[in-house]
Amino acid sequence: MRRTLAAAVAIGVLGAVPATASAHKYTVYAGDATQPPKSAPTGTTLNRFLPAKLKVRAGDKVSYLNNAFHTVSVLGKGVPFPAIGVPDGTATYSGINDPQGNPFFFNGLQKFKYNEAVFAPVGSTTVGDGQTHSSGAFGGSETGPGKYTLKFAKAGSYKVLCLLHPGMVQKVKVLKKKAHGQDRDAKVKRRIAKESAAGFKNITKAAKQKVPANTVYAGFESKNATALTYLPDSLTVAKGTTVTFALMAPSEVHNMTFGPSDFVQSFQAATDLFPTGPGTPNQVSPPFIYGSEPTTGPGTWTYSGNDYGNGFFWSPLMDDQPGDPPNGLPGAEKITFDTPGTYTYFCAIHGPDMKGTVIVQ
Repeated sequence: MRRTLAAAVAIGVLGAVPATASAHKYTVYAGDATQPPKSAPTGTTLNRFLPAKLKVRAGDKVSYLNNAFHTVSVLGKGVPFPAIGVPDGTATYSGINDPQGNPFFFNGLQKFKYNEAVFAPVGSTTVGDGQTHSSGAFGGSETGPGKYTLKFAKAGSYKVLCLLHPGMVQKVKVLKKKAHGQDRDAKVKRRIAKESAAGFKNITKAAKQKVPANTVYAGFESKNATALTYLPDSLTVAKGTTVTFALMAPSEVHNMTFGPSDFVQSFQAATDLFPTGPGTPNQVSPPFIYGSEPTTGPGTWTYSGNDYGNGFFWSPLMDDQPGDPPNGLPGAEKITFDTPGTYTYFCAIHGPDMKGTVIVQ
C-alpha cells in the first residue's frame, strides 16, 4: 500500500565490517533502493526488502531506508499476520449521505477502523525477546527516505515483515556476538543492486502478458515487484458488456472509483479517517468495505455513468490473497457498462496516478 514515492537515493558505500566483535550498523532498504528504469511499467515499485537475506551478529543494528510506504516489523512468537482493517467494536457507520443528499445504504452497517497493530508503532527497536516490535506505517518524503533501525540483540533466525504488503519478507540470520561469517557491506550493496535489477526485469516482462477479452487487471506483479496500474489502461467495449476487474498483485489491494475527482477526493477526506496518533479519528471509508451501492449479484454492479446524478461509483477493495468473502477480500469484481460514454476511474488507495479508462460504444 504506497501513498507516496519520493525520489530514491543512491546506495551509500560503507566501510568493511570489522573483524572484531564490536557492533556494526548495516544499511538496507524497505522497498525501492533506486528509481525504476524507464523501461519498467508505469507505477512500478518493489514491495521487497533489499537484500532479501542478511547475516549479522548479535548486537548489530540494521537501518531500513524507506522511499515508499511500508512497515518494518518482527512479529512475536505465535502472533498471526494482522489484518489492515478490523471491526470497530459494535460501532456502525452513520450520517453519510450520497451526492444527492440521501443516506447511503451502508449507514447502520458494521464500522471498520484501521488496525493499530499494523499502522502504529509496537514494542521497541530491539528484537530478540520473542515479542512483536514494529515501526508502524512510515515512508519517505520529498526530502529523502524515511528510516527505521532495529537492533538484533540475540542470536537466532528472524523474519522482518512489511505488514502492509503480504510476501514482503527479509530473513535475518543473527550469529553469536563473536562469531565469524557475517555479511560485509560490499556484499550487501551488491545484493541490493542485483535484486533490485532482477525485480524491475521481472515486472517489465509481466507487463507483456496477454489479458483476456473484456478484462482489466487491477495491478499486476511478479515476485513482489508490482505495477500500480491497470492493464490495459484503456479498454473499449460495446454497450452492455460486463468487464471483469481482476486483482493480479498478491502484495497489494486495489479498487475502482468513478466520478468527478473533486467529489471523490472530498468524500474520501471526510470518510477515510487515517489515524495520526493515539485517540485521533480512525475510520475505514465504508465503500472500501461495502461499495458505494448494493451489488446486483455477488461482486457484480451495473454502471450507467450517471450514478447518484454525477457518476459516482466506488467498488470495495480487492486482493489476490487466498480466500474470498466472508473469509477475505474478493479477488475480482464485475461491472456491466450499459450506457455509451468514456469513463475514467482510479484506485482510491493509490490515488489518481493509478488510473484507467473504459470506452463504451
